[in-house]
Amino acid sequence: MPIPGPILERMRHESERPSSKGLINPSEGAPMVTINRVLPAADLAEVVTHFWIPRWSLPRGAEVTQRVLQFPATNLVVDADSCGLHGAVNHLRLHALSGTGWAIGALLRPGAARALLGSSAHSILNTQFPLTDPASLALAETIRARSENNDACVAVIESWLRGRAALWSAEAARERTQVNQIIDRVRDDPTLLRVEALAAAAHVSPRTLQRLLREHIGVTPKWVIQGFRLREAAHRLRDVRPPALSELAASLGYADQAHFTRDFRAVLGENPHNYRDQNAAGLAATAERRMRFS
Repeated sequence: MPIPGPILERMRHESERPSSKGLINPSEGAPMVTINRVLPAADLAEVVTHFWIPRWSLPRGAEVTQRVLQFPATNLVVDADSCGLHGAVNHLRLHALSGTGWAIGALLRPGAARALLGSSAHSILNTQFPLTDPASLALAETIRARSENNDACVAVIESWLRGRAALWSAEAARERTQVNQIIDRVRDDPTLLRVEALAAAAHVSPRTLQRLLREHIGVTPKWVIQGFRLREAAHRLRDVRPPALSELAASLGYADQAHFTRDFRAVLGENPHNYRDQNAAGLAATAERRMRFS
């Protein structure tokens, strides 16, 4: 199968750029840590949300800890040492970076993991599944040889995905589409705050909803709903002019600010007003670092 044309052509418009809402402290380490994001080819839009390519080069002895509230899905990740599927994470994840390194990742659409695994996605919740079949080992070897070329690496992963026959079976495609639509519905409708409401909107029973998300993603509907709301909250609080907390809580469907604050603190480990203020300080520090590195 021919390699698609220049991948950056898919990102001609700023509005098409993939979201980075899951990274809770994006200013940490900049400009020594960069993450490029690339949209998939059109025929893989139901399989891949976007590709993400972090690169970092830190001074000796320095370490950057990234805080990630992950999108509810599995990632395919290749780096200098490993190749595998990283399951969904149902908590705030801390990822420490040091020295110099890179990775090439594909954030899979929520419904794609089960077909790739051949079993329930819950089996790799909060953990990794190494890919050791010949095609995957060849994938990793090819990417490592081309690791400095983002376009080439993305094209190689796309070709590998197209060759995974299990992804394209009629049964896999049907359930994948159903799960993807459920997750898209949560993402796009901030009024869906209860599992029962989401099940009704998806025209399934709460029990069926639980089964679908456990099998295809590995997490509960409650975590999916909460994760989307809190990622959006953190994203808005990082704005140059963040909204008032009461206004933010109401826009995300919370009945009151106190309920929003409890959820935010329980998952992210700090109050939203502290997060807002620390982010403002982080932006100022990033601007200073950029001036030093320019």
